[in-house]
Amino acid sequence: VRFGASAEWCPLAVMCRIDGTAMARRGRGEGSIYRREDGRWEAKIDLGRVNGKRVRKSIYGRTRREVQEKLARLQADRLRGLPIVDERTTVRDFLEQWLETVRGRLRPKTYRSYEQIVRVHLIPFLGSLPLAKLQPHHVQQLVTSRLEHGLSPRTADYCRVVLRAALNDALKWGIVHRNVAALVGPPRQERRRFQAWDVDEARRFLEAARDDRLG
Repeated sequence: VRFGASAEWCPLAVMCRIDGTAMARRGRGEGSIYRREDGRWEAKIDLGRVNGKRVRKSIYGRTRREVQEKLARLQADRLRGLPIVDERTTVRDFLEQWLETVRGRLRPKTYRSYEQIVRVHLIPFLGSLPLAKLQPHHVQQLVTSRLEHGLSPRTADYCRVVLRAALNDALKWGIVHRNVAALVGPPRQERRRFQAWDVDEARRFLEAARDDRLG
């Protein structure tokens, strides 16, 4: 589910169910947090509509207080315009939210290049991973796989650069604790070696070029 800036804004209504059945509300001013049959506590945040569909996000915790604290943080992040993520948020979820969040601050050409890298390379390879479990070796595998698929070292590294930019924002927003893409170096780029012509080769080239002009 994507939670981008295109979502229609609405108050952060909170709902909760146990196996789909609504339960009694908590006290006034405490929000709507409920205990599940498995013993955990749950709340649901109504994030409005994305692409015409109502989007809700669940929050879980072992205690009522834990869910209440998570809920307060998510509400604050939402009011600040930050992507809403939790331990189950995938790389795909975050990258789609990130693109919507940064679109207004990027030049159109830069945004298009970022969007293409995210759509064609990052999401297909890393999208299903939980963001919280993304590690440097995953980024290294991404770069290696791009090289194996025929991308140039420069383009393969650009995939890492775009991911690093996204994770830099995630780090500033307090979503991740480190930027794993910054811990991976660029791929080695082979320098082309040019062999200089000797005198005879240069003379033959000049003669051929002269004949071609005369013809």
